[in-house]
Amino acid sequence: MASQGRGARAKGSNFELKIAKFMSGWWGGNFTRTPGSGGLRWGSDQRIAGDIVPPEGLDFPFVIECKKHESFSLDNFLLNTGTPMDWWMQVVTDCRRLNQDKTKEQKTPLLIFSKNRAKVYVALPYKAAMYLKLNINGNAMRTTIVTKDIRGDEQDFDVIITTLDDFATIPIADLQKFGKTVEWDAYADQYE
Repeated sequence: MASQGRGARAKGSNFELKIAKFMSGWWGGNFTRTPGSGGLRWGSDQRIAGDIVPPEGLDFPFVIECKKHESFSLDNFLLNTGTPMDWWMQVVTDCRRLNQDKTKEQKTPLLIFSKNRAKVYVALPYKAAMYLKLNINGNAMRTTIVTKDIRGDEQDFDVIITTLDDFATIPIADLQKFGKTVEWDAYADQYE
């Protein structure tokens, strides 16, 4: 049975803390959970987006959204059904908000998700070189997430889905370069 109410919030909070701890140990620095799960804005501090915040000054080109829900399956990503499409749009919206400031480093969406007794998965924008790197030592799949914007217009995003363990095998320097160079938002000009 899926958690509801306080139980679901606690489950989500615990997952965010787990991911923040993982990111701190892997990437370095002190990643923290965003108070209010992304709903908080700290004035002009543009690091505050998504569910996990990197330490100030860290070269981290991603916005992380975390989801721990029992109701999803990987079928949702392949068939464009269910809440995972909303999750993706949530992290895209946060990235777009930050990316409006062209004087700042542009951000790339990173959706980290799981459910009980399952692997932790990562969805990130598709780029052929990254897809090949992920498949050399691990497994990754490519799919298209179709979402609707606020006007109801469809937006397509090519994404890679892999496990967090496989994602963490990629050297940090390669992920930094990827995050800064991948052209993930074909609709960006509509949001300037």
